[in-house]
Amino acid sequence: MSSAALLFVLAQVAGAASGRVVVESATTCPTAAEVEERLRVLLPPLAEGAAPERARLAVEDGALHVRLLSADGAPIAERTVTVTASCADRANVVAVVIAAWDVQQRAEHVDDPSLPHARPAPPSPPTVVAVAAPPPASSRPRLELAFAPGLAFADGVASPSGTLTASLWGRRFGGRFGVFGLLPHSDGIADGSARWTRFGATFELAARATGRLGRLDGHAGIVSGAVVASGAGFALNERTGSFSPGALAGADWSYLFGHMFAGVGASLSLYPTQRLVFSADSPVARTLPHLQPVVDLAVGVLF
Repeated sequence: MSSAALLFVLAQVAGAASGRVVVESATTCPTAAEVEERLRVLLPPLAEGAAPERARLAVEDGALHVRLLSADGAPIAERTVTVTASCADRANVVAVVIAAWDVQQRAEHVDDPSLPHARPAPPSPPTVVAVAAPPPASSRPRLELAFAPGLAFADGVASPSGTLTASLWGRRFGGRFGVFGLLPHSDGIADGSARWTRFGATFELAARATGRLGRLDGHAGIVSGAVVASGAGFALNERTGSFSPGALAGADWSYLFGHMFAGVGASLSLYPTQRLVFSADSPVARTLPHLQPVVDLAVGVLF
């Protein structure tokens, strides 16, 4: 018989008697019903005429807080449990904790459950695996600062770039403000050369998914930038600049180390058509690329 079928049969056999502990849960992971189902297997039935104890579950600062109260409401024990697992595993852990308190308080042996025509071994207690958990989620917004050196690609040529970002996050969504720039990109045109660069600021909205493997952020917004260019080797060398608005979308992955984090990211910027015109024997022009992909490494801190 599978462990799931065994647990179901045991719950049905014990279900005829009143539970020794009534569970009140302020969270759906686990629910009160899930914990009570497991307690019926772990604890003997309530004696006739006796009042049940009460267990209260609540989520506090990202952890599961368990309190056991006597029938008259007097506190017996409490504990904060941090388990990064499924709701079923959380229910198993909470049931084992409550059952241990009940046994210690009453100083009595918990008999093994019995079935007609069979006496199976009691269910094995759940295995609790301790893992490095991210800082508990807070109801107040969290500020993150990050610096991301990277490479920006233009016409297949990579240029070093850098971005400084400030983000304000709620539980799942946030806003980002960043400033960026890339080292000048040099192109040969006619008998001369042109050097140009972009820099500016970004304004974005972002969404976040968090798991054991880290955090994955998606973000998109607008770019308020500028292009600065200069010529060399022409009849008349000039330096010029112009406004360069655009749009930006990207994704970042990061992993927390306390209040620090590190990760990688990629983004793609889209700019309107822009041309650089230089004076030579006859004017020559360079059309700047519409798309600017960027890959980067990021380090940052949480406040």
